[in-house]
Amino acid sequence: MKKYNGLMEKISEDLHISRGKQESELSWKARILYSVLGQMAYASLWDEQEDMSPPSIKHFKHRIVSVLTSYLDMYPELKSVFEDASEMLANEIYEIFWQTGNLYHKSYRIAPPKYSCAQVDNIFFARGSSLEEQQCVSGLGTYLLDGNFLDVISLDKMFDLEENTLDIIWKSLIQTEHWKRNSVETTMEYLRMEPPFSLGYWQKQPGSAEKFSIARTSTPDNRIYYLYRHKDNSIEFAEIPRWMTEFKNYRCLTNACLNAYKALPPAKYLDDGNLIHLKIGYLYPPSVLNLIKLYSWPENYCNLPCEFCRSMDATVFNAIRSILDTKGYQFIKE
Repeated sequence: MKKYNGLMEKISEDLHISRGKQESELSWKARILYSVLGQMAYASLWDEQEDMSPPSIKHFKHRIVSVLTSYLDMYPELKSVFEDASEMLANEIYEIFWQTGNLYHKSYRIAPPKYSCAQVDNIFFARGSSLEEQQCVSGLGTYLLDGNFLDVISLDKMFDLEENTLDIIWKSLIQTEHWKRNSVETTMEYLRMEPPFSLGYWQKQPGSAEKFSIARTSTPDNRIYYLYRHKDNSIEFAEIPRWMTEFKNYRCLTNACLNAYKALPPAKYLDDGNLIHLKIGYLYPPSVLNLIKLYSWPENYCNLPCEFCRSMDATVFNAIRSILDTKGYQFIKE
């Protein structure tokens, strides 16, 4: 760890990336490097091109590949962790930054976002900070443990989280009065209501007659989602508005549906000192999943997107968990 005058150790101190009690040195170095890639990519948003225009997406991704190559030359022991993953990592980091508002598109170019800050307990989640501001890092996301900020917003607003609980979302959805019997003639897929979910989240047969649930057209292009129920030996369908299901936001409804019947698998976590290992039991809605991915490290850097197994700074995890708990998501300590 003391190679190059303790470079990795110095970075870990600057970014506040603590090693887990049971964590190997290789795993710690890999997390530090992943966070460095994010920090260097973010810094590239201020680079000016020869024509004085803002940087391009290509420039942003090239910075990630370039920095990764340099560090792997210095720390060859990490090559097994990041083997042939440079392009995949560049795409993944770009997507996470874009989906969480950490960069904006501007005439085929990208630019840093306006500064914003959200407080949860004693932690301040920061976005759009200047390059001179020293901050803590968990995964790719930045935060502060103290400060005096005038314009603090909610984490919901900052990351576009659904404000309503899963219970309220589901109760609101099933109050529809637009039921039509046998209105869907095309082949349908029905939400799987009980494990094993490893067989897929959708199945060919409808669920129990005692339950409302969700169905969708089976053709991948231009899917239509429906609420359905059994009635008088038949099935009635009610089409769900597109704005509620587009861009994978249907996951908010499927999570709410399973939660209503006590069937939503909880996330499990393992405490390793200042590091939390998180196993997500069921894919979250995009805004929730993107927030977690921003503030966590993938457990596997060569198989991205790594959406079920993540690791996160314990302080950050506790803050995010406190928000998600109130919305109905469950976390169980292993």
